Amino acid sequence: MGTLMRALLAFGLVTGLLIGPGVLAQQNDIKPLQGLMGGNFQIVTQILSNLVAGRYESLPAQAELLVRHAADLDGAPPPGMPGASQRELFLAYVTNFKLAAAQLLSVSEILANPDSRRGKMGSQSVDALRASAAQYFGNVVTACALCHTQFPARLISRR
Repeated sequence: MGTLMRALLAFGLVTGLLIGPGVLAQQNDIKPLQGLMGGNFQIVTQILSNLVAGRYESLPAQAELLVRHAADLDGAPPPGMPGASQRELFLAYVTNFKLAAAQLLSVSEILANPDSRRGKMGSQSVDALRASAAQYFGNVVTACALCHTQFPARLISRR
């Protein structure tokens, strides 16, 4: 197992250990967001698994779901968001999430298509592409964690 794969696996394990217990302990708190957040949490774990295992063919579809989620959030803070400054902070987090998801999608599309990868990337190695995907994936997870930590479900209500 290469260094990148070990780093991805360690990142996933740490993320799961940090986020997982909090999500499980607060099931009642996240009921209003369960459909949206629960599905995205599952997608994020699938992306991690596919990156670690080198299964790139399903990455674009998974990343596209995150891009759609970011678009749903963009420009529309949930009702009940306290104060204008909090709404601005929420939108800043959404912008970071949106950018990270778009970058992950872009690299995923190249990784998923070996012919495209050869044509667009020239001599750039698959390892460099995987490292980029891992970085963008980490940015997605960071954006999610920052926003959900700052704005727990109990503070807001979904439409």
